[in-house]
Amino acid sequence: MVITHREKTENTTICPSCGRWEDLVERTGFCTTCSSQVGCCAICGVKLNDTENHSLCKSCRREEWLRANADVIERYMADGHSLRLAIDYARKENDEKINCLACGGFVKDTRSYFCTKTRRCKTARNRLKYLYYKKGVPKELAIRTILTALEKE
Repeated sequence: MVITHREKTENTTICPSCGRWEDLVERTGFCTTCSSQVGCCAICGVKLNDTENHSLCKSCRREEWLRANADVIERYMADGHSLRLAIDYARKENDEKINCLACGGFVKDTRSYFCTKTRRCKTARNRLKYLYYKKGVPKELAIRTILTALEKE
């Protein structure tokens, strides 16, 4: 067992799984590496879905992204933009492209799931708006419904 010397914090102790001197995640009792192998978020310890191949939950991933891009977002907000627009500009600045779920092309609006290049994409986009806003169907279910309909075409 190899113990590396690190700066001690109040959560620093030996991980019972791997034996390394690490900060432990309170919910799991393991280090961040072992917590991700258990199927829990490496930061907060929330149980992850079996289908996800992430080591962090969605809220922790978002928080990490916001922390990493805080300076860029703050710069846009200082220019008078809203938080939503500042986040959109930061994504564009990082060249984070969102792909259309119908055709795989580039979506200009980072909050959208479908582009407007083809009739099929426009139909899917309008269907999502109808199901989500008019019918009150949850967005995830509406997208799943639209994607299954697109596969049948």
